[in-house]
Amino acid sequence: MHFVYAEFLILLLLIPLFWILDYRMTVWRRRAAEKFSAYSFSSHLIPSVSAGRQWLRNFLWSLALAGIIMGLARPQGAPKLVYRTGQSLYLYLVLDCSLSMRARDVKPDRFTAAKQTLRALVERLAGDHIGLIGFTGTARVFCPATADHHALLLALKQAGPEVLGSLGSNPASGLALALEKLKRLPGKSKAVVILSDGEENRPEKLEAIAQEAALQGIKVYTVGYGSEDGAPIPIGRDFWGKTRYRIYRGKTVKTRLVSIELLKAAKLGQGHYRLFETHQITAYKIALELEKITRQPVRQAAALEYREFFPWLAVLAFVLLWLEPLLPLRQRGKK
Repeated sequence: MHFVYAEFLILLLLIPLFWILDYRMTVWRRRAAEKFSAYSFSSHLIPSVSAGRQWLRNFLWSLALAGIIMGLARPQGAPKLVYRTGQSLYLYLVLDCSLSMRARDVKPDRFTAAKQTLRALVERLAGDHIGLIGFTGTARVFCPATADHHALLLALKQAGPEVLGSLGSNPASGLALALEKLKRLPGKSKAVVILSDGEENRPEKLEAIAQEAALQGIKVYTVGYGSEDGAPIPIGRDFWGKTRYRIYRGKTVKTRLVSIELLKAAKLGQGHYRLFETHQITAYKIALELEKITRQPVRQAAALEYREFFPWLAVLAFVLLWLEPLLPLRQRGKK
């Protein structure tokens, strides 16, 4: 047995303190009664106190107080390993971390808007196993598929191009890695959501991998960030704090949304493509599509359950407090 709030046990020191105070009060009352009886001819009218009953009542009261204090400390028995079964979807979120996602044709910028969308989406998918993959020129798993969404959101907070340490943009690598991870998971309720501006500068084709996903029964959904007009790519600030942009051959480089690649990937992956609106609206629409996928029964991670003893202590304290007043302290003296 252990106590969750063991600091409450220090209150047990109140019990011996109560006994000391009660003893002092008993002595004081006895002396006061003796002093009164010395000047009174009606001492036989004063009911006598049964010492045995008084000690028994104090004992019951002390047990009740001890039960209440120990209940506050929340005693628990030995833990037991319990497995639960629930309905779940295995989902990988694939986030574009390339430098072009820093463009500000989406407020505050593409990358931040994509992260906000993912946070809102995760909040709507309680109970599902969700993982996070980021990609630039290469892909990396930031968080494996898990039902612990707190850990997932922590990984999302830390995701960024500086972690990947690779230039370029290759959405196909992110999708390929997601398929590789999903293959190892049981069941058929699986999906991938790609959030990107659609730009790629690697020979691998996103459409071919999306078609492979469809053959495996994995649906592919895509979300496009950016505009057709495009925007320059911020790469830092100069000495005076002014934003510096990427320059190639003396000209400022503009990045544009390549929605056609994302649209084809979603179509071949039997999913849907959506253009980013706001993070809440976009997350809501994606969640609606994902909710159409039939969830499969999965064995949730094991959890430790403890036997709680507080209810028994509460009942014991109630019974003792109920019995204590039923024992009369005084009895009529004999004439």
